[in-house]
Amino acid sequence: MTVSFASVVSVSTTITFTGIAVNPVGYLAATAESGQVTLYWSTPVSPQYSDSVIALRNPTSVPTETLTDFTSYGNGATVGSSTVIKVLDTDGASVVDGGLTNGLKYYYKIFNAYKDLYSETSNLSIDSTPTPGTGGTPAWTYSLAGAGASLGIPLTQGSRVIAARGNRLFALDRATGAQDWITSPLGGSVEGWLVPWPKSGTYSDVLGDWTAYTLYAGATDGKAYAFDTSGNQVWASGVLGDGIQATVSPQSWDLEFLNPDFQLTYTDGAGGPMDVVFVATRNGSTTNNTVSALRGFAASGGTPDGGTSIWTFDPQNLVPPAPMDIVVAAPQPTSAPHNLVIVGSYSAGQTQPSLWAINGVTGVNGPAGALVASKGVLGNGPPAHLGDITSEVTFGYACWDCWEVNTIYAGTASGYVVALNLPDLTEKWAANFDAGSPIVGYIWEDLYDPGTLYFTTQDGYVRAIRDNGASATELWRTATAIPSASSPVVDEDRGTLWVGGSGGRLVEIDTASGAMTTAFPGEAAETLGDPTVDFVGGRVYVGSSAGRLHAVPIPLP
Repeated sequence: MTVSFASVVSVSTTITFTGIAVNPVGYLAATAESGQVTLYWSTPVSPQYSDSVIALRNPTSVPTETLTDFTSYGNGATVGSSTVIKVLDTDGASVVDGGLTNGLKYYYKIFNAYKDLYSETSNLSIDSTPTPGTGGTPAWTYSLAGAGASLGIPLTQGSRVIAARGNRLFALDRATGAQDWITSPLGGSVEGWLVPWPKSGTYSDVLGDWTAYTLYAGATDGKAYAFDTSGNQVWASGVLGDGIQATVSPQSWDLEFLNPDFQLTYTDGAGGPMDVVFVATRNGSTTNNTVSALRGFAASGGTPDGGTSIWTFDPQNLVPPAPMDIVVAAPQPTSAPHNLVIVGSYSAGQTQPSLWAINGVTGVNGPAGALVASKGVLGNGPPAHLGDITSEVTFGYACWDCWEVNTIYAGTASGYVVALNLPDLTEKWAANFDAGSPIVGYIWEDLYDPGTLYFTTQDGYVRAIRDNGASATELWRTATAIPSASSPVVDEDRGTLWVGGSGGRLVEIDTASGAMTTAFPGEAAETLGDPTVDFVGGRVYVGSSAGRLHAVPIPLP
């Protein structure tokens, strides 16, 4: 620093900054499109020393270089084997790295800076590969760096696609993959589906209006969360258990087919309608899991106590007690006249019940015979093929355009698909087509052909079966197994279903014959999860074990 005194003398000295912690950026994400990569980040929360960021790009490996304090770096500068692609003097923005070669992986590392002081080498790094969006390659790929669970099942919501990785949720533009918003870290990782649900009092007005929705999620910290469609947290529940694995399930007050008892019971403090969110736990014990009903959105004046418990169903309080193992299937509420909440769990080695029916209004066990035990438990008899339930418990409908639920389907660890009648939960049939391989994830019923079911087994085969009423028959099985196959998602209009797998495989399957077509949008080290179909935009969105979300144009070439 130089200090000048007019007509006297100049004095120079060096001042060293001390006590300033320049922390790394809060997160790092990237969207790859044809010929370019866009980087996104946030500045540290605390301390907030930051006046710029510097991004390094390397074409062969993750940049290992560090930046030297009190040294200025310009755009295009060489730092070791890496290149400075941009120096930004604005906070929390994004940068586009253009002119890139499609199919070539680029590696990035980003530094937070303050007065030519730089964050340490613990900065997040990321790699991203531009693709042309043709020939089965993604139109765009979004990547979120950092430790955490694989990228979860995406959902489409208006012009956005929304997903989670680890303890963050994010929303992207469906056309370009541009990041719209990303949440602050939650207390745990999101494991189940994200569920958008219309707010009470708005159901008749929500078509095309996604602002009228609340987004619900459960996390491994044992809490349920609610967000608005701009990514703002509306509420977080208290700790309900050691963790939440199963998808949380909301129920709207003002859906016309609900039981009037539900509508009389669930009102907000001002007497207006209130949504309810059903949440089940994954506790460390095989005996003490529970199901809770939480206050969701209230139509009059918001939800000052949103997320608080209305009731908790603990089957150990039954007479005699019936301990509940880990709940893996989302608690599914049924509509009038049954008004039950159906829950699927493990069975502690077939020594405990694994299928439960709970009164959706009072939180007690349902009508006579509705508490269904697994094989040989408590002398309850059939159904004899339950044991550990490994799939979601899904509903079968009487017709494609009605809400009349007449059947539930559950997949088990021993490879059985079990069909049960509602409301008494008597067994219709139990069928095993794969010699004991567990059912994976979700049993999908064809929207246009009720009674035709699609599912995946753990050994990688995808099947279509037909519910004949008192029995089931196999329609087809894929000719070869798909390693680490996901649940199927069905596009009834195109007559196809989609399955993700290891080796970056996205498989298109003909619903009539089971014939397969394979695309490879990911990398060999990636395992692709459950896809989501964009029926309007003509794309499949699929997350991966590497924390990426691919947007793949369909039909495949």
